Amino acid sequence: MIIRFNGPLELDHTLGCGQAFRWRTDGEWHLGTVGDVALKVRRVPEGLEYLSSPPVDASFVRSYFRLDDDLDAILEEISAHTGQKGDLHMKEAVRRYRGLRLLRQDPWECLVSYVTSVVSNIPKISRCIENMSRRQGTRIVLDGWETYSFPTPKALAAAKAHELRSCELGFRGRYISRLAKEVLAKNMDLGALRLVTYEEAREALMQFLGVGEKVADCACLFSLDKLEAFPVDRWVQRVAGRLFFRNRSIPVKKVREWGMRKYGRYAGYAQEYLFHYIRHLDPVDNKIRSRRGATP
Repeated sequence: MIIRFNGPLELDHTLGCGQAFRWRTDGEWHLGTVGDVALKVRRVPEGLEYLSSPPVDASFVRSYFRLDDDLDAILEEISAHTGQKGDLHMKEAVRRYRGLRLLRQDPWECLVSYVTSVVSNIPKISRCIENMSRRQGTRIVLDGWETYSFPTPKALAAAKAHELRSCELGFRGRYISRLAKEVLAKNMDLGALRLVTYEEAREALMQFLGVGEKVADCACLFSLDKLEAFPVDRWVQRVAGRLFFRNRSIPVKKVREWGMRKYGRYAGYAQEYLFHYIRHLDPVDNKIRSRRGATP
């Protein structure tokens, strides 16, 4: 099926920028697992072509890729600033990576994924999530490709400690086990947090063990429609200090407040464009190019 939409979409940037961890390329196709759905997508002149197992309506794919976002208007707004030297970098980030869209992920999967990201890097995060899915998920086959659904709260709550350790989770296994048991016991619908304010959603998420400011902000941005969120880990902190504050060391809280104030309602888009841009800018930073975690 082909979905027609307005505005740019670059799948390489969108799926390779570190916001989601279960995508890979296969020729002209991108293969990913979204909750309990296996997806194959590719960009075609008419729009976005997709296959899925089990079959899903086009609205599922349209929502996941945020195809109703007016991306041209968003990028114009976040690149309109001219007051600091670093603003030139934002303009260049938008020029290079135009078509990078934020994803609207499942809140449960997104929250667990970012708890997994604490003091880690993208390859290891992906590996841990795949291990969990193979052990506690359900097998799905699409066009000869085998994958596994993301584990439900019930499945992860029932997992033994040694089973989680075998997923290479380390100390994060305790957080994920506790998170799953709390969500299950309270019969929580994390998606309901889309209906409250950013501050309320952030505060609710931070009540969970292992969910600090950065993890909560990532879940708010990538799954709860809080586009004003500006997640800050050590990497983003370093980027902001280097580009906008003359190489000064700025506290994480101050960077977050600065980003939200400067970029307003689309601060999350600004953060992701800057993050992706700097990861590919300076060979000196090879050691931390793949960082997505670092702090909870």
